[in-house]
Amino acid sequence: MMVKGKIFPGVGKITRLVLYLQLFAFFSFLIGMGIWSFRLQEKKLNQTNQFWQQTLVLLRLHKLQKKAESVQANYSRIDIELPGISTASADFFLSQYRAAIRNKELRRAAYFIEVADRQSKAILAQQNLIIPKEVQRLEKSLDDNLREGEEIFAVVDDIKQDLERLRKRQSSLAKLKQLRRLMFVLAGRLAQRRQEMAEAEKKIVVVKSDLRVYMYENDKLIHTIPVSLGRQDHETRSGEFKILDKIEKAWGYYQIWMPYWMGIYFAGSSENGFHGIPWDSAGVRYWEKDIGKNNVTYGCIMADDKEMRRLYNWAEVGTKVIIQD
Repeated sequence: MMVKGKIFPGVGKITRLVLYLQLFAFFSFLIGMGIWSFRLQEKKLNQTNQFWQQTLVLLRLHKLQKKAESVQANYSRIDIELPGISTASADFFLSQYRAAIRNKELRRAAYFIEVADRQSKAILAQQNLIIPKEVQRLEKSLDDNLREGEEIFAVVDDIKQDLERLRKRQSSLAKLKQLRRLMFVLAGRLAQRRQEMAEAEKKIVVVKSDLRVYMYENDKLIHTIPVSLGRQDHETRSGEFKILDKIEKAWGYYQIWMPYWMGIYFAGSSENGFHGIPWDSAGVRYWEKDIGKNNVTYGCIMADDKEMRRLYNWAEVGTKVIIQD
């Protein structure tokens, strides 16, 4: 018969105590194992969470890095030498992005790199509008400088050919850079040529039988110009002279305008010299078709306006002039 309230009826007190202790130990073990198992699972869960958190961070960092590479690619296409182009604002946000990355502030980094990306794209869009205008401006400047180079007998044929090839290409940053390169090369050529002209001993030789003017620097022939000289009753005088004066537009004794006048000797009350195609007050041009063919002037040496302008710009007052039969 079981005694009410006792777990182990019919067992002595000591034995029952031992059984209680064993039972307590067993349940303690079970509880301990449960707690250990729970903590182990919790640790594994935490490790799993940390792994995914780290993975997520790495993915976000990779995404930010890709975005930063895209911004840098945009930057490589920006030409800050273009008028109106500035990267100051985008530079600020890019520097803030880098600081946020160093401080592991990924949200701030994502914001800053996104703003920098938008601004770099906006700069590129603005640049694409400016490039065609800048290309047009440089082409015109090159044309003007090439004309000047031809006027002073600089070596510019290769640059002229390069420019003609570039004209056939569409406006782009690469074309713009090539035009800038030509500008630098041409500027160097012009500076060198001006220095050569300043240091050279110049001489003008007129050969009446050839109807030609020969231009010399340090006794080296640099250019030849066809001319017309004085007619039979007003022959151009032979001898050695110097350029006495230079007047870009002179009014002549015979009531005509003479462009690029350079006087060389006096003839009675007037002066004879070099000039371009003359015209009267009504705008009528004289003797244009006789250059290099017939002597039609009143003693002067007449050249085509383009050639005369080159001679006028090349020579100085005091340049030696030799007129030979």
